[in-house]
Amino acid sequence: MAKTAQKRLGDILLEQELVDADQLAEAMTHQRRTGKPLPYVFVELGYVSEEDIVVTERLSEAGRILGIEVLDHIILGRQGFVSLRELGHV
Repeated sequence: MAKTAQKRLGDILLEQELVDADQLAEAMTHQRRTGKPLPYVFVELGYVSEEDIVVTERLSEAGRILGIEVLDHIILGRQGFVSLRELGHV
């Protein structure tokens, strides 16, 4: 069975027009300097809400306890959307 390649966070956010190339470059520079994972850098820079990530992780855990699978958490923006499943938070 072939494993599907997972998209990178920056590519997803660019495709969905949730960040532009300059914002992604800023985030990547910050990530290299701090060593923090890119999702946390996006939170620090205000591109993704920490609350969105925390709520998603809590709902996923509650779902596991109750035997209910949380399939995704979609964040809608003015110019597109992002899947927190694709970002690894579900």
